Amino acid sequence: MNDQSPPVPSARIGEHMAALRRFALSLTRDPDRADDLVQDTMLRAVLHFDRFQPGTNLRAWLFTIERNIHYSNRHRALRETVVMRQLGLTTAVALPAHDGVLALEEFLDAFRQLSAPHRRVLVLVGALGFTHRETAETIRLSPEAVRARVSRARALLLDRLGLVKGETPMPRPEFHDLREPCVRPRC
Repeated sequence: MNDQSPPVPSARIGEHMAALRRFALSLTRDPDRADDLVQDTMLRAVLHFDRFQPGTNLRAWLFTIERNIHYSNRHRALRETVVMRQLGLTTAVALPAHDGVLALEEFLDAFRQLSAPHRRVLVLVGALGFTHRETAETIRLSPEAVRARVSRARALLLDRLGLVKGETPMPRPEFHDLREPCVRPRC
């Protein structure tokens, strides 16, 4: 029996919790569901840490787990929605109609019109602060392909919002302070 034990996975995984939560929020758009998704990701990562290949990118591995859990949950929810429709059950939610919500809705509508690959790179690079190399490892593309996809996605988003480069969709200056400060060292 070997006296050297592998590093404690929870300590290494815990370093990425903030980024996992931001990614979960971008996927779910609901803080409660995002917290559940992070918890499920952490649990699955700890339970299956033996599948992690040392020397590879732990953060990319965790994001892949989180993304896969999210897609599984979405497919399950779609199946449940079909059943609810068959039973005649529906719900409706109305958002308050003030400037910030309207600007956010306009942005989200434009964002949703982007293809899934474009949305994915914008979330990873733009929202979560991944480098092009980290994004490339996460989605298994070359860094050059990621750069091109990010550039194209940003241009499409600006075009759909009717903005020019450097212009913001936020209607009032006080909304600019709502952005989360970057916690990554290279920001």
